[in-house]
Amino acid sequence: MHGSVGTEPIVLFGNEEQKRRWLPDLATGKKLAAFALTEPEAGSDAAHLKTVATRRNGGYVLNGTKIFITNAGEAQLYVVMATTRPGAGAEGISTFLVAGDSPGLKVGPRFKKMGLNGSAIAEVHLEDCAVGETDRLGDEGQGFRIAMRALDSGRIGISAQAIGLAQGALDDAIAYARERKQFGRPIAELQTIQNKIADMTVKVRAARWMTWKAAALCDAGQPFTKDASMAKLFATDAAMDITLDALQVFGGYGYLEDYPMARRVRDAKACQIYEGTNQVQRVVIARELVRA
Repeated sequence: MHGSVGTEPIVLFGNEEQKRRWLPDLATGKKLAAFALTEPEAGSDAAHLKTVATRRNGGYVLNGTKIFITNAGEAQLYVVMATTRPGAGAEGISTFLVAGDSPGLKVGPRFKKMGLNGSAIAEVHLEDCAVGETDRLGDEGQGFRIAMRALDSGRIGISAQAIGLAQGALDDAIAYARERKQFGRPIAELQTIQNKIADMTVKVRAARWMTWKAAALCDAGQPFTKDASMAKLFATDAAMDITLDALQVFGGYGYLEDYPMARRVRDAKACQIYEGTNQVQRVVIARELVRA
């Protein structure tokens, strides 16, 4: 989140002063970034934000609430989307670089999640939070484009995350199947277990190649929206299937918290939801195909 949707928008859309001000510390990890798009009533419908940026004293004043913000409370920079033209939908959204210690920016308590417990997520409240004209990223009305471009490449990162979860689950399942004995032999010799391992392996390989393809297109500066959504959809669904199948290979032990499978299942589920739900990915894929 820090390296993709938190930092990349400045790389792609920032002016030279903004790049000098933020990128060195973000790149070295001295400062942490957060991406503040989602709101209580604007998740998948990201074009209809209620957070408002009102012009005042040569700058802007931001008011609104963001939710499910990764790194909230720990970030020194929030990339915030707000409407500068209420009622204009996507065309009225602008992006702002808001320092974490800005007066008026308040972070709520951390949410208790079923997984991804190494990552802080909370609400971010903007109450008469003043920012300067130089804190706007890009032009007014360009914010939706900035957000969607950041999410496109961010989905490649989520695909890679899902593959890591899936590969770890597969590796553990194979190792366990070699050691665990039933009916006088390792369960790895049982055809039912072999079928699960084979199916998991095929899904990991396919997900990895799809993700590499999307990443290669992005690196080459070619259109990659469809490929990123395809990779995200397939890789995260595969991770969910694979972690559940791996847990099944472990049998009763897989259900115990002393083993890693329960955590992997919980973490994999989140990958199907954030950076655009997998239902939204299907919409994106179909839309790109119809446009072609």
